[in-house]
Amino acid sequence: MPLQIQLVITIDIIQKVENQNHRRQKLKSVIWSHWEMDPEYPQMIEGNGAYELNKLFPERNGKVIQDTETIQPAPDAYRVVVSFDRHPYWVRAWKSNTYKVSTPVIS
Repeated sequence: MPLQIQLVITIDIIQKVENQNHRRQKLKSVIWSHWEMDPEYPQMIEGNGAYELNKLFPERNGKVIQDTETIQPAPDAYRVVVSFDRHPYWVRAWKSNTYKVSTPVIS
């Protein structure tokens, strides 16, 4: 079963307005995260169950988040059903590393 995507990198650049009149922005922080495929998670789905392909299921601490309407901590993984050779498989991507660089406060 070939998995084509092995690593996704997300970058969150956070800026703050330095001067209200000119709307100049100053870098506040950069958050760099790695999301990797879980190599032990791909599981073939047996039977004739109806699964929606490519629908993301967010997880926190290994459990699917049921309530997606309220504000809560961000997911640390996602699982999804994909098709390989016309067979459905569960696959999972998890946040493996996060790095944050903050700018120093100058007064």
